[in-house]
Amino acid sequence: MATPEPTRFALLVGVDVYHNDGSRTDNDGEIVSLNQLKGCVNDVRAIGLFLQAEFKLHNPSILTSSPVQLIGNNVGETVESADRLPTYANIKREFEDVIGRAKPGNEFFFHFSGHGAKLKTTKKNPGPRQTDPSLLLMDYCCGKPALRGWQLNEWLRKLNERNVRIIVILDSCYSSGSYRHDLNFRTPDWSDIPNLPADEAVTQEVSNEPNTRDGDMDTSWDINPDAFTVMAACDINERSTEQVHNEKWGGVFTQELLGYLKRESPGARTASYNSAREQIAERIAQREVEQKPRFHGKVNLTIFGTKEPILTTQIAVKIDEGKVILPVGKAHGVKPGSEFTNYPPTPGFTFRIDTVDNFESSAQVSEASRELIQKTDAVIQRRWSLGDDVLSVLIDPDFGSGFEEELNRQLEEWIASRVEVTTFQSRPAQANELRLEKREDGGVSIFGPKSLIGYEGPVRGLDIPVNNVQLLAKGSALALAHLIRFGQIHDIEKTQPELFLPFK
Repeated sequence: MATPEPTRFALLVGVDVYHNDGSRTDNDGEIVSLNQLKGCVNDVRAIGLFLQAEFKLHNPSILTSSPVQLIGNNVGETVESADRLPTYANIKREFEDVIGRAKPGNEFFFHFSGHGAKLKTTKKNPGPRQTDPSLLLMDYCCGKPALRGWQLNEWLRKLNERNVRIIVILDSCYSSGSYRHDLNFRTPDWSDIPNLPADEAVTQEVSNEPNTRDGDMDTSWDINPDAFTVMAACDINERSTEQVHNEKWGGVFTQELLGYLKRESPGARTASYNSAREQIAERIAQREVEQKPRFHGKVNLTIFGTKEPILTTQIAVKIDEGKVILPVGKAHGVKPGSEFTNYPPTPGFTFRIDTVDNFESSAQVSEASRELIQKTDAVIQRRWSLGDDVLSVLIDPDFGSGFEEELNRQLEEWIASRVEVTTFQSRPAQANELRLEKREDGGVSIFGPKSLIGYEGPVRGLDIPVNNVQLLAKGSALALAHLIRFGQIHDIEKTQPELFLPFK
């Protein structure tokens, strides 16, 4: 049964035109200004088309300032109506709307293209720091507030608490910790610009809860994004660049990010955010631009995906008499019921092994399935089978029924055999069983037989997020899946000793 598509929301912000009425001055009373940009609205349009094509997200919320006429380098007339301009008030309204409507399991995309700067902190700024990494909005030079990193964090935190999956793209300078330029420096040292009453007023909106865990989070917008992903165009001391590419102005990072995503079809994306970042950075360097993208948070997921890729070997297969024949069998830990998919993967497509010999296995598949597989004659494993065995996991009842149900569902993402998740209340735990105990901090400790773990006590080195039940269950299931697969490989020699005899 196919998993229903989640409800998706998007807020896309692009600022080409910056208004200026002289409200912002430096310490000497001189009026400061921001140069107009050329590619931010194009970035937003391109991201919007991508979300529509890939995720069927037809109605993203878009706030842009597109030029109709520029008067010098200051006040520019814009195409958009007042409620669709990239101002602090409009962005706040859109975030509050999403926060009010989003449900657990929904997805939210936030994209910003425009100027950014490190601003002087406000009087009631949360957390110790000298400056605030900030996104500069179209009316900032008219005395209106910027979007500071900790304010963005406050809104994203509320969505995260609702168990919403979040992806953030920041194409501005200082975005890893935000200017934007076309190979020329455009902005003064904004950390010396005095704050105005509007800047201080928005500080009242932030919660008093600490939102950092260490001293390094300024480099990732003070977001501390354990549960979501932030893609920043450049490092904290670099400048984001816009150039003409395919006859259109745009942010170099946004152009190369979309280029990567379009080259790799959704089902073929097996690289993590980290791996994708390296490829994007290499292509940016080829354009002779000194800017290195930085990704933060859930960077081990497949890019724009929901699962962490488990490195797996492609298996060359052959088709014979309606069967897919794989050169792996009992000696490799393959059991009947193991599931494989073609490579690169086609979303929703798997086939199940029905016959396993010592060094070979096979599956009867339909003609349509054979055609998919024959495109590359390669497959990868999708879910592991335990044969006739049942995967039994005992959990601490303090986790609650929601965790029990979610852990069972997440384990079924990795294991093709029957899965049973029960609590200690149902029956006592055995020393040779996998069991999960709840830690005082709300985290999880995984126990199992010494023959599998390698030592007495819980599995060491686990750092599973405890933000919500889904993330805790997902991380626990992934760790258990690795342990189970390791146990399968470890037990091959004991369960199939005849496979390892030198002569037979």
